[in-house]
Order: sequence, then C-alpha cells, then structure tokens
Amino acid sequence: MVRRACLIQRKRKKRPKLPANREVEITSDSCPSCKGSRIIRVGKKKHVKLAYDLKFTAGGIRRQVIRYTALRYRCEDCHLEFLPDRYKRRDKHLHGLKSWTVYQQIVHRVSIRQLEAMFEDCFGLTVSRWELMDIKAVMGERYRKTCNHILARLVKSGLLHIDETHSNLKKDKGYAWVVASLADVLYMYRPNREAVFLHELLREFKGVMVSDFYSGYDSLPCEHQKCLIHLIRDFNNDLKSNPYDEELKALAAEFGKLLRSIVSTIDKYWLNKYNLHKHKAEVHRFFRAIEPNVYHSDLAEGYQRRLLKNEGRLFTFFGSRWGAMEQQSR
Repeated sequence: MVRRACLIQRKRKKRPKLPANREVEITSDSCPSCKGSRIIRVGKKKHVKLAYDLKFTAGGIRRQVIRYTALRYRCEDCHLEFLPDRYKRRDKHLHGLKSWTVYQQIVHRVSIRQLEAMFEDCFGLTVSRWELMDIKAVMGERYRKTCNHILARLVKSGLLHIDETHSNLKKDKGYAWVVASLADVLYMYRPNREAVFLHELLREFKGVMVSDFYSGYDSLPCEHQKCLIHLIRDFNNDLKSNPYDEELKALAAEFGKLLRSIVSTIDKYWLNKYNLHKHKAEVHRFFRAIEPNVYHSDLAEGYQRRLLKNEGRLFTFFGSRWGAMEQQSR
C-alpha cells in the first residue's frame, strides 16, 4: 500500500521544466533530395528538441539536458523545404543514459519498473518503461557488431570454455550460454538446450574445448577436455547422499588418488608435456583396472560407464597443444 501511494503521489506531482545545460544548433550543408548545396534558411522559427544524458565523472553521475535547435531550409534547385537529417534523427536519450540503463539491468539485475523509479528519484528524469525497453533493444542492435568481433576472436583462439544454464522467465524458461577464452567472453540466449546451433557458430574452431559432460558438445569436430571439477563435484555430492555405498567409495578413492598424483606434478612443473607424460601409463592402468569390474551399486556402475565413455577426453591437457596454449597465457 505504501509503495502504491508513493507511485500515485509521484505521478500526480507536476515536476518543473528542467533547465538545459547547453544548447546545440544543428545545421545542414546540402539538400537531402538532390544533394545540391544551394540551400537557404526559411523563416526565423526554431524547432527545438530536448535530449537527456548522464555525464560520468570521478565524483559521481550528473544529469545532462541538451537543447537541440534547427531552422527549416529550402533548396533553390528542387524547391524542397526540409529540416536537417541530423536533427530529425536526434534521439531523446543519449548514449551515456542508455549505457547506464543497460549496465543496471545486466550487472545489477535491476528491473524495468525499478529503473523507472530510479531515474525519477536520482536524476529527476521521467523515462517510461516502454522507453526503457526500446533502449535495451537499440543498445542490443548497436553492439551486435561487437559481439561478432568477440565471436571471431573466440573462434581463432586455441582454447574455449563453454557452458549453459537455464534461465527462468515469466511464462517459460530459456538457456543462457557462455563461450569464453583466456581473453574474451560471449553470452548468448537460446530458447532451449539444443546444441545444434554450435555447429554453425564454432565451425571454424580447431582448438581444445573445455566443457561439462553434456552430450550436446560431443559432436563438435574439435579436441575435447571434460571438466574435472564437474566430475569431482558430482562424486562428492553422490558420496554425501550415499555414505554407505562402498563400491562408489572405492571407485572415487581410486580416481582421487590418480588426480592427486597429477595435480602434484602440475603444482610443481605446471602443464609441461614432458613432466605430464609419465602419468599416461598411470591413467591407462586406472581405466584398465575399472573396466572389467562388475558393480552392484547403480551409482558406481553409472560412474564406471561415464569414466570409460570419456576416457579419451578427461586428460587431453597431457598433449602438447594444451601446454603451448597455457604457456602463451602466462
């Protein structure tokens, strides 16, 4: 009730006209129709547009109100009367305000309704929710080229990390996908979890892809490294939920012993091919040891299948390509 009363009071309150910080006159040098330069000003009536912006300084953020003016012109060649195109294209909200709007929505997850109130309370500006939605769409289109440039750099890199997670919407749910290298990150929204679009998106990628165990990544034509952190997390969660499963405990203990040995070498020599090479025989013995085992525990049997299925993708970082890429990132 209090919030509703504040909103009603805010709407009823008539805000005084905001003073302009500066005035900019927009002129024209040629006719937009015939491109002729023989143009003259018509009349003395000024057309006026107000534009709103935010100015960022070391001490904070200040509101900017810019008053744009223009006179009508007439072309002496084709007799067309017109206003300067720059004046007609002049947007009500400028880039600083748009950038702050998108920053608040993406980084701080501020809703459209809250942003509407923040503009009113903090800057004395009336920006409707429909205008805020338009700003979001305009900025998305403006930075589409930037996204394409980031994607091009990702495809040319030798190492990619990729993951996806569901996102709850008002009436449905979608998926947010992230593709990252050591220098760039790209987020994408998709309505479902199908990974078919990645074939076209990453068709030129020839490096190593680090991912979880989602089968949608397996068909991509590149080297794969399955995320060991995901596997360790799954082991820990299932061990916590099933503390009396001795077969799962034994399998997790053997895999943990193998990983501790490899991590010890990495801590000492980093991802050096020469030093990691000695673990290849150890890894081979581990897989050959668990392969003939017959487990009565469903969980242990499931992990056995999972490990054997991804035998060639759990330790790709033993290879020289991975080591070379890591050395470049240091």
